This record gives sequence, structure tokens and C-alpha cells, in this order.
Amino acid sequence: MSRWPAYLILLGTFLVWSNSFVAARLLVGEQVPAAERLDPLAFVAARFLPVLFVTWPWLLATPRRRGEVAALLREHGGLILLLGALSIWTYNLPFAFGQKLVPPGAAALIITLNPVLTFVLAVLLRQERFSMPRAAGLTLAFAGVWQVVVYGAGRAVHGAYLIDALVLTLAPLSWTLYTVAGKHLFGDAKRGEGPSPITVTYLTLAIGALPTVPIALLYRPLQSAVAHWEPVRWAAALFLGLACSLLGYTLWNIALKRLPATHVTAFVFLNPPLAILFEWLWFGSVPSWGLLLGGAFVLVGVYLCIGELGRAPSAAAATPATAQSLPPVLD
Repeated sequence: MSRWPAYLILLGTFLVWSNSFVAARLLVGEQVPAAERLDPLAFVAARFLPVLFVTWPWLLATPRRRGEVAALLREHGGLILLLGALSIWTYNLPFAFGQKLVPPGAAALIITLNPVLTFVLAVLLRQERFSMPRAAGLTLAFAGVWQVVVYGAGRAVHGAYLIDALVLTLAPLSWTLYTVAGKHLFGDAKRGEGPSPITVTYLTLAIGALPTVPIALLYRPLQSAVAHWEPVRWAAALFLGLACSLLGYTLWNIALKRLPATHVTAFVFLNPPLAILFEWLWFGSVPSWGLLLGGAFVLVGVYLCIGELGRAPSAAAATPATAQSLPPVLD
């Protein structure tokens, strides 16, 4: 069977996800008028409240899905709650905080640290082996992030900017913890021994997004900002919730069923250059040489860390499960 349709699906997925950094800047960026700007808590509520109106009807639509949801909550309820917290709250709160000052291209490069952090944690848990190429990859990746943060900002670097960039690194760390926590559950789904990945993803989102309801009803800063929104900000919020979260997650899982896991994870490299491209197209921001050089360091470093996964015998068995559990929150 031809793999090209799945490759095209992945390309479409990252075209969507790379624009998530642009959409986020339209809601939380420093250039947004203060009356319309969202703080991190309001950002998460605005992004994920619409998700509830899709996930819950889908999960409860048929008896089979309702039974699958009940079984998941009965057998893995605590894990589902943890995954919901990691994928929505502990990822998106620092993501929104950092995006206030960090431009989309630089933010995408920082988020790309996720595979590196996942690898470090896997080594600490003795799930992966350490090697000199991977040590070089770690060094290059972190040097690249330093280059991006300090010399690729395209602006005078000050304390607030550095704090935002540092907080932003908590987002890929949360993604890493999600990957490790969900490995067993998603691994079973990959082997056909458990629920479908789409059901698990939708249930995780549906449970994790429930706190957005009281926030939307009671949090005055959100209500005040939304009252001043122009159509472009409504479009950005809906794009983040429905396109990036629901559509993007679904396309990712479809591709993952049809391609080797190492092929799918390799597409992570598309996110930073596409984000830089769209930042230039939508905002006219020409990337600095510091950003491009740091970005090259990051991407080469990430490749050295994860590039052996498809070749290393000790990792061959773990790779599909790890990639299947990789949450598609590159945005």
C-alpha cells in the first residue's frame, strides 16, 4: 500500500500545527491591545472550551463508545486525569505565558526540545541507551536553544523576555511527562489490545477541559477580553481548539496507523521552519541570522538524539509505543 497519502496527511497536520504559534500570538502577544489580550488561564479556557462541544457528543454518541469510555475510566481513571492535566493545563499555561514575548519561530524551536527531553527521561528510566552521538545531540540542542533565546530574539533581550523563554521550556517538559505517563496506555492501543488512540485522546481532552466551563462563567478577565474581541481573535481561538487540537490529533493518529513510528516522529522537524515561514507571511517578521543558526543547532541536535531510534536494536521494541504515546501537542 502506498504511503504517500499518509505522508500528505502528516504534511497537512504540521501546516496546521505550525500556525498555532501565530494564532496564540494573536491572543496573548504583547502587540495585542491590553483590553483584548488573554492571560494564560483565560487562554487555556478560550482554547479548550469549544473542544467540549465536540468531544463529549462524539464519545457518548454510540453504546460502543460509551462502553469504551466507561471501561477506560474504570481501569485507568487516574491516568486519564493525569494525561488531561498534562496535555491541557501544564502544557498550555507555560505555552501561553511564554508566547507573550517570544515570537512564533523561536517558540516553535523551543517546543522542539520535547524529543530531547523525552530521550533524557527515557535514559534516566533505563528505557533507552546513551551514546556519544546522542550526547553530542543533547549539547547541540541546548546550545541551539540558548542561541535562539539570547541572539535570535530579533530584539533587545531583557529580563522579562528571558523569563518568558524559560517558562516556555516547561511546555515541552510537560509534553515529555505526558509521553512517559501515557506510554503503557497508548502502547496497548497500538497493539490492538486496548482502546483506540482517538478515543483515548478525545476522552483525555474531554476530561481535561471540564474546568474551562466554570472559568468561562466566573473569570472576569476572560469575559472582559472576549467582549472586546474582533473576528480575527475569535477565529484564532477556534482554530487553536478545533483545528490544532481535534483535527490535528486525529490526523496524527491516522498517519501513525499507516506509517512506521520513526517516519511519523521525523515530521516534528517541519514545525520550526514552517512556523518561521508563517510568522514571516502573516506578520512580516524576517528571521534573524541568530534565529536561523540556533534553529539549525536545535534541529541537528534533536536528530542526533532521536535519529538512532529506527536503527538501534535496543530501542526497536520501544519505539512504536513511545511514538504512539507522543501527544500531538506540538502547538
